[in-house]
Order: sequence, then structure tokens, then C-alpha cells
Amino acid sequence: MIQEKTPRPVKSAPPDKNDAPVDIIANAGPALTIKLKDFIDRVVLISGGKKPGVRPVVEATLRVLGDALEAGESMVLPPLGRIKVNRTKDTGSGAMLTVKLKRTGAAKTAKPDADAGIAADGE
Repeated sequence: MIQEKTPRPVKSAPPDKNDAPVDIIANAGPALTIKLKDFIDRVVLISGGKKPGVRPVVEATLRVLGDALEAGESMVLPPLGRIKVNRTKDTGSGAMLTVKLKRTGAAKTAKPDADAGIAADGE
């Protein structure tokens, strides 16, 4: 029985820092859950830092976010948005939080130029 091999992805040069967030999101694929390892890899790509130095910072950031949410604190974090805890339920394995996240920067779109669709006189 002959099995087909799946092609391995080709490693390329890291993208420009300004293009990294868009490239990472566009190439994320159908995965709905990001594991800590993948999250750290994305931060390393965007920041340009080294993985051993980035990992403790990411873990500390996530710990502070988790502690603040568990305490019921609302947060305004400009790149992420406004986070508010709506409901809290204590379960046997920990607390279950329902949060509301409002992304102000992501929803804004540029106004279309009024003259964008009109040809110039000579065209």
C-alpha cells in the first residue's frame, strides 16, 4: 500500500515587523484555539525578540490579565480593547468567567473618498 506524503511547509525569511500581525492572522488557518507555544511564537515574530527572553514576559502578562479578570476588574488595553467581566461562576476546577471584549480599533474603517469613484475630466 502506497501512502502519499503531505508536503512540509517551506521556511521563509521572517516578515517585516509592520506586516507580521496581518501575515500571522492571514496564515493562521482554520485553527480556533491558540496554544501557549504558538502564542509565544507569534509574539517572538512580531517583537523580534528571542524566545527565552519573550516567554517569561508573555507568561507574566497572561498571569496579570487572568488575575485581574478573576478579581472582576475592567481593563482598557488600547491594542486589545476594553475588557469587562459580565458573569462569574465558580466550578469545581476553577472559576468560569464570561467577559465582554470591545475592539475599538479593529472595527473602525476609513471613510471612502467622495471623489474616489468619479473619473477626472480628461479620463
